[in-house]
Order: sequence, then structure tokens, then C-alpha cells
Amino acid sequence: MENGELKVAITQVGGASYAPQLFQKGLLFENGNSYTVEFDARADIPRKMIVNIGKELSYDPWFISFAPGQVFDLTTEMERYSFSFDMSEATYKDGKIVFELGNIEGGNAATNIYLDNVVVTKN
Repeated sequence: MENGELKVAITQVGGASYAPQLFQKGLLFENGNSYTVEFDARADIPRKMIVNIGKELSYDPWFISFAPGQVFDLTTEMERYSFSFDMSEATYKDGKIVFELGNIEGGNAATNIYLDNVVVTKN
């Protein structure tokens, strides 16, 4: 934590968008409902970040998305980002939100990313 924000110090970026990543498990997603994901984010240098919502697996393909991954262009100023999705999969009690901080469209420079006020709301 730094100044009330979660600071993610990225010193090395892998070859994939999910390396490294930050996630939270244990989210309930109910079939037939709509959800909105909101968060504040910034980076020390402008870069992209992908946010995925889904189900973690212990085998390949390792993750099943409940919604298309959302690409966000982070700036050096803290901004509010959001997206909504409809849960068409079966109700799942251990859903996961994943912030992919790796190599996205060639953006692989080491930097710090800051996250705050992450909220997942059932509409």
C-alpha cells in the first residue's frame, strides 16, 4: 500500500498478458444477472491492462472467462474505469477477477501500477 492505493511494482514482465497478474477469488456470479466492474487505476508510464472475470481451472485451459477480457489504457493520472457484463454461465460461487499486467501489445516495460476502489456490483 502506498498513499491508500495498492501499488504493484512490476520489475519484470513475462511474454504473456497474464504474467504478472493480480487477482481476487471467491466472488459469487449468478446466472442471468448483470454485473458492473469498477476500479481506479494508473501507472508510472502509460500502458495497457486487461481485466478478466471468470473461473479458475486446475488444468488447461486454466481459466474460463465469463465475459470478454477488457483492455484499458492506463495513464499516469488516476482514472475511474468500468465495464458491465451479463452472466450467461451457470452460477459460480468462487469466481475470479484478474488484472493482467504482463506483455500487452508489446507493452513490457517495468513500471508501477496503482489500483484502488475495486468494486464488483450485481445490477
